[in-house]
Order: sequence, then C-alpha cells, then structure tokens
Amino acid sequence: MALNEKKYGRIHGKDGSDKDAIKAMFDNNMQSIIVDFPENYPELSAIIYYIGQLEEELDYLRSVINSNEDILKI
Repeated sequence: MALNEKKYGRIHGKDGSDKDAIKAMFDNNMQSIIVDFPENYPELSAIIYYIGQLEEELDYLRSVINSNEDILKI
C-alpha cells in the first residue's frame, strides 16, 4: 500500500459548528476525566488506550520517514 493511500474512514461526519463543539470538548481537556477515572468509563478508556498506541506508531513512522527522506524524495 502506498503511503498516500489510507484504509480507514473518518471517525465522524461532523463539520462546521458540530465539529467545533467536539473540538471545544477536547480543548477543555474533557478526555482527562476518562484517563483519570478509567474504571468509570471502561469502554472509552479502551479507546483512549488504542488512540495512544496509534500516536506511538505515527511517531515511529514519522521518525522512519524523516530519517529516510533523501531516499524517499518526499
């Protein structure tokens, strides 16, 4: 699969003011409630954990791409 191809779809179909409302919750650090009290939100805690794993993988991929930028000619 080429780097510019993706296998995932959007996580939500919100845009405009709907998307702004979601961003406002993130900006207000609402996700920290789930992280601080995972036993109260087991399903959401699992999703937050998975997102963290994806972040780590993206960071790793960025480092590989950056270290091979001259080879990849990006």
